[in-house]
Amino acid sequence: MVDAICEATLRVLLKDGFTRITTTRVAEVAGISVGSLYQYFPNKRALVAEAMRRHLDHIVTTVVEAVRRNRDASLEAFVTAAIDAFMDAKLSRVDVSRALRAPLAEVDGQALVRRAMAAIAAPLCQALMQRASMSAEQAAGHVLVLLTAVEGAVSSTMDIDPARLGTPDFRRSVIGLGVGFVGWISAGATAAPRRS
Repeated sequence: MVDAICEATLRVLLKDGFTRITTTRVAEVAGISVGSLYQYFPNKRALVAEAMRRHLDHIVTTVVEAVRRNRDASLEAFVTAAIDAFMDAKLSRVDVSRALRAPLAEVDGQALVRRAMAAIAAPLCQALMQRASMSAEQAAGHVLVLLTAVEGAVSSTMDIDPARLGTPDFRRSVIGLGVGFVGWISAGATAAPRRS
């Protein structure tokens, strides 16, 4: 039942946008009564928050599984696999990824995004600590930059030029961004910069 309600929420969100979602419309699309919907969700914000949580969980699961499969790979291959998985998950339903950006503030989506980013960051931090011999604090700072750069590149392109998202050049660019950054870190960029 909850799966059907969440899918109906996404269908209404994609067709009508967040401001026009109603519990009545979602129930109608799900093929259930409004009373049945209210047994699971008190309002449209709860509906959209659950759809967003599920979308983010899909992204996290995809990335964490790719990281697990590549745990013994070189740092470059490890980061490539993680970014590739992130892009695959985010773009598997690019329409949903785009539609869920608009109601972030309305449904406390930033908390959901922070939780998802933390779940992705944990194994990446471990990898940097092991492969680039850095402290947990250094690794956390570098992973934060890496994740925000990759997510920012994908989300900005989604807003500015969504047709570019599926191109091999775009994927190579984003992977190059991440791999280049990690290569720079492992080459000694963690040392404090000299002041002149």
